Amino acid sequence: TGTSNHVHWFKETKDEVGVREEQIAFDVHDDDEDNRVILMETMSIQVRKTTLGDSGIYRCKSIENGRIHGMYDVEIKEEEPDQINEVFIAEGALPYEPELREGTVLYTKWSEWSPCSRCGEKGETVRMGYCFVEVFLLEYADGVPCKSDKLSRDQLTLFSSRKDERMVDECHELCENQLDITTIAMETLMTRTVRRNVGDRVKLECPGANVDTAITWMNGTIQLRAFDLHRIGGRVRIDVLNILHIRDLVTYDSETYTCYHDREKAAEFKLVVTTPFLKKGSWQYFAYLFAYFIVLTTIFIVVMVVRHHRMMRTRFK
Repeated sequence: TGTSNHVHWFKETKDEVGVREEQIAFDVHDDDEDNRVILMETMSIQVRKTTLGDSGIYRCKSIENGRIHGMYDVEIKEEEPDQINEVFIAEGALPYEPELREGTVLYTKWSEWSPCSRCGEKGETVRMGYCFVEVFLLEYADGVPCKSDKLSRDQLTLFSSRKDERMVDECHELCENQLDITTIAMETLMTRTVRRNVGDRVKLECPGANVDTAITWMNGTIQLRAFDLHRIGGRVRIDVLNILHIRDLVTYDSETYTCYHDREKAAEFKLVVTTPFLKKGSWQYFAYLFAYFIVLTTIFIVVMVVRHHRMMRTRFK
């Protein structure tokens, strides 16, 4: 594998030893879910569930003469959710404007909008915006990302404070053949039970979700929308990674929570919130301690009385 009728794909990486280029081996498992690095029919590459190890320079070369038909310089970065600026269009929020820093232009390069998370009713659509800086323009027409390894330490200090962005907007889309997402919900899917105590917090992660996908979360039959939860600002929120967070849990949070990815059910969680009989700091806890003390004291007194009674009988016998 790693070839087609016309081209090979190669990946160049750097390590402590030096620079090396290797031919890419594509996954060809029977179950498509097991395939991560895929050669498409168009001879392009798709890499799923990217890791830091996927960074490198990818080249598409002709089998006949080694001519390079395409080259992509890929950098994979880990980014914390709080390092992404979330922009909710429905609230009138605006993305960052281009800016000058030390005479260099910083701007946001936007991806395409994702498909609508729902059909037949209001849903969400998202797109990612990545901070770019206009340097190395002879090699890279758009410049390079603000956190690129190609920047010097001083440049990183100057440019990396500008965050990437995630734009969220409402969308309305008709269902094909009038098939609503609730119909798909009848499919069989293993339910995971999550148990927490009152006052705890929980986070539920949707498999396959990432920053540039629009995920639908359902609380029973109620849709949870990120922009609605953000506007309310309560105990429940959906972060930029589409993780559902609930803090200060109460018993009525007990419910089945379902997430949909590409309008198909991806996971189902049965959240069970209980009030512990004994919780340190509660009145039941201190009541129990008091009762326990009374019982022990009573037993001690009874033992001492019996012992004293026997000693008196032995003395006067």
